[in-house]
Amino acid sequence: MQMKRSFTLRLFGFSFLSFLISVTELPSAGYADESPAGFTSLLADDSLDGWSHQGNWSIDSGVVAREGSGGPLTYQGGPLPDNFELRFEWKVAKGSNSGIYYRPGQYEYQILDNTTHRDGTNPRTSAASLYFCMQPSRDVTRAAGQWNTGRIVCKDTVIQHWCNGVKVIDFDYEDPRWQFHVDLLNKRGGNLSDRGGKLWLQDHGDPVWFRNIYLRTIPDEESLQRSEVTPANIPNDVLKKEAEKLEGIMKRRQQAREAADEKQSATRRPNIIYVMADDLGYGDLGCYGQSKIRTPNLDQMAAEGIRFTDHYAGHTVCRPSRLVLWTGQHVGHTRLIGNASHNLTGSETTVARLLQDAGYATGGVGKWALGNVDTPDEIDNAGHPNNNGFDYWFGYMNQSNAHNYYPAFLWENDRLVTLKGNVIDDVPNGRGRVAKAKVTYSHDVMVEKAFEFIRRNASTPFLLHMHLTIPHANNEAGRVHGDGMEVPDYGIYANESWPNPEKGFAAMIGRLDSDMGRLFDLLDEQDIAKDTLVIFTSDNGPHHEGGHDEEFFDSNGVLQGSKRSMHEGGIRVPFIARWPGKISAGTTSDWPSAFWDFLPTACHLAGVAPPKSIDGVSYLPALLGQTPAGGDRYLYWASSEGDTSVGIRRGRWKLVNYPPTQKRRPKTGIPAIAENGWRLFDLANDPAEENDLAGQHPERVRRMLEEVRGDGLWDEPQPAHGLKN
Repeated sequence: MQMKRSFTLRLFGFSFLSFLISVTELPSAGYADESPAGFTSLLADDSLDGWSHQGNWSIDSGVVAREGSGGPLTYQGGPLPDNFELRFEWKVAKGSNSGIYYRPGQYEYQILDNTTHRDGTNPRTSAASLYFCMQPSRDVTRAAGQWNTGRIVCKDTVIQHWCNGVKVIDFDYEDPRWQFHVDLLNKRGGNLSDRGGKLWLQDHGDPVWFRNIYLRTIPDEESLQRSEVTPANIPNDVLKKEAEKLEGIMKRRQQAREAADEKQSATRRPNIIYVMADDLGYGDLGCYGQSKIRTPNLDQMAAEGIRFTDHYAGHTVCRPSRLVLWTGQHVGHTRLIGNASHNLTGSETTVARLLQDAGYATGGVGKWALGNVDTPDEIDNAGHPNNNGFDYWFGYMNQSNAHNYYPAFLWENDRLVTLKGNVIDDVPNGRGRVAKAKVTYSHDVMVEKAFEFIRRNASTPFLLHMHLTIPHANNEAGRVHGDGMEVPDYGIYANESWPNPEKGFAAMIGRLDSDMGRLFDLLDEQDIAKDTLVIFTSDNGPHHEGGHDEEFFDSNGVLQGSKRSMHEGGIRVPFIARWPGKISAGTTSDWPSAFWDFLPTACHLAGVAPPKSIDGVSYLPALLGQTPAGGDRYLYWASSEGDTSVGIRRGRWKLVNYPPTQKRRPKTGIPAIAENGWRLFDLANDPAEENDLAGQHPERVRRMLEEVRGDGLWDEPQPAHGLKN
């Protein structure tokens, strides 16, 4: 007892001991009636001011009680901080059930009488659990009718639950050890990366009481005291019942999706088809100024829809660009700034998962660059598209293998599909990506699989990604044979007096254009053209690989740079959208947009709230001839590839940063510079970025850099930058 009295005296007598309460076990007698140092009390003695309810909650002498059904008691003081500590006391009657919700995404501290309520038989749904996600290490609750102390600590990706002075949960949800637990919550519709939720006390129809609710924001510089907390073991018979319960939950969710689809049949949400070419330049299409390569179907798409003149890829190369597209975050926040191998963890919020949860059928074909699979025994990994929101995927599961247009096999979900007649050559330097027998062209197979997906899902809203590999070079074939532009035939370009790689490049684009025409015919055939938004773009600028020279067809148009360059030619890409009856025919938009805007746009179309952590804004208004909200922002890229490391655009102004050494092949004669430096360009008057204006506008350079630094992107200097605050 003496120890408890000493603790109380220290708490109120010495300021430095306010720290002790955050790192030691809580006193078993409960919290003091006065706010602990650094905390704010959320309850008054005799008033529920600041809380909302339906008349079913009351307070007397600081004790909140539920009195009849009507819904939760919700704190109205705004969303909880991202990093916070919440303290409270609770008690329940015999057999009672309640909870404290503290973030969106199914975060619930379970309040329960473990001894008599059925949820108490499963540690994962018992008192102090993170409900249906993480079980406490042991049961330390007191008998029904007695007060318990509770504590919730959230800092970044770490979650801690305490009960009666004992830390019973302490885990980082990005730690792979806990992936199974995270997946359980995902299957219930939850997401541990969500932030900004309100605090509310659950009404489960049972008697429950709360008091002494205190909240504090955890400063960024404060470190949590971590310790190994082993979740309680769950018996096999309980796991079986849990699986049955989860099956029921998922069945009800599916039924809810079906009911929602039926309800919205009169005002159907649109289908979304996102077609992405690979290494197609800004100037490679007729509607963007190309004169040698014929693209009649894409030109017709632009004539029937809208063409963006200032649309940007997520990066200068493939993998990081696609990660930006999936997540709605630019590379300053995804932190992937080069083509190094990177698998999704399954916990990211992807556009496919958001629309899947909203009832969309989700499918994709082509190159999947974020769940690397070289051999069949690697197929079961968290980065697989089926684990990231896609009901269906057909294509490549290895980015480098996608160089080869005549592979021995592709993947259909988790099933290996052999491509008839293709035989790989073991030629030196081929790396298993050069074929000696070429029968089945992978692009053709992937397009047919996409068309099959459309036919299967024509009666329901769907999201389809066609991430095709044309006109990327087979780099290995280019090194071995001098020509990496693989295509079954040169078609209308066979008799041109061009080098073979250039004939192949043009023929590849012609093949892609023909397939776009077939796609529009299929939408008409299925009578869903007016219900379908089709977007066409490219993942980055044009390449100089496989024997192809991007200057042969002037693939950049007037722009400087190509793939791997932070100049406009490396990141500004074609963008065409068609939606009959919605998008005005033959229009253009110069509103600066980028890959990270697709996720909020798709959510806008599907009626889904996008995550708050994204960088993008919906460009749906721009598609419809209006000005999008939230467009007063900077666009940002960082790269460990090529000779330019950072690009920042704000309005008409563009900053480009160069690393200390360069090996540049300047298109417009700009000389290389010997040390780190920023160049400023006025894109409205100088889209080719030929005139550096940094010396004339130092204040503008300073303001643009301060804005980006203020967003925390350079708090930890990224290797590609060489920058320090």
